[in-house]
Amino acid sequence: MLVTGIPRSGSTKFCLDLSKSLGYNFYDEIFEIGVSSFHKTIGLHEVNLDVIHPKTPSFIKTIDFDKSVINNHEINFFILEKTDIFLSRRNVQDAVWSFLAHTHKLVSYQHPSLDTKMMNVVMRQIQHRWFDRIIFFYDYVVEYDKQITIPDLIFPDSSGYRERFADFAPAVTELGKRLTLPDGLVYQ
Repeated sequence: MLVTGIPRSGSTKFCLDLSKSLGYNFYDEIFEIGVSSFHKTIGLHEVNLDVIHPKTPSFIKTIDFDKSVINNHEINFFILEKTDIFLSRRNVQDAVWSFLAHTHKLVSYQHPSLDTKMMNVVMRQIQHRWFDRIIFFYDYVVEYDKQITIPDLIFPDSSGYRERFADFAPAVTELGKRLTLPDGLVYQ
């Protein structure tokens, strides 16, 4: 079972709980080849995982996809075509702010000597890449009339992120203007 959502939508916890309730294996972000999952083993993520699986064809071919739950953020047409559950926070903008805060935490951990200016450059590059994917994800959901699952989770208030990363507010606002969301979701 493939569960796809934008980052910071609660998908890790959702997928872990779903895999336990179904008695299925859980695989986290195995299709995101360029993204390291180390942060989920050292306490930088809300969910701490014991195992990070290899992102290799030889490992992936061993997976029984009918008896697995896969948390996925790799967004492209072919993966979305195979997605079983589309996941989103009700307030998409909260996920975007959380993504910026989490990106900052990860980059700071990996590169502690970056000054503020260089940190913002790195974050803007990551943001640019992901904002296009976020648009594609919701465009696909609307165009193909896919049902969105909203995880039953309590998310932290994003006001602290909004204040801390105020320099990114124009880009976050612009993303909202470019998004078409399905009924039931908001961007505020």
